[in-house]
Amino acid sequence: MPSSQMEVFSRSISKRGSPSLRRTLFLVMGAYLQQSPQDEPVYQFMNKKRSEGKSYRVYMMASSNKFLHIYYATVKAYLNSLKQDYPHSEYWSDRRFKKET
Repeated sequence: MPSSQMEVFSRSISKRGSPSLRRTLFLVMGAYLQQSPQDEPVYQFMNKKRSEGKSYRVYMMASSNKFLHIYYATVKAYLNSLKQDYPHSEYWSDRRFKKET
């Protein structure tokens, strides 16, 4: 069953992971809420969750998760474009960037 179809009545926000990272993301989303234009996907997602009646912390954490997904995809696409522009660079020969088989 997809998570969008689940009926959960009392599920708290997970406390797993770095508390300082969670706090930083919360602050980033607060600034995003104040400064972001209304046509931004994260801002639209935040408004959607707010209109659904979600609590402040729930929609802020859900929005920060959405922000991280978009940010990661953007950085990954940028790094892939660099790799295509400079395929023989010594930087890419580092084992951190090799796919494990």
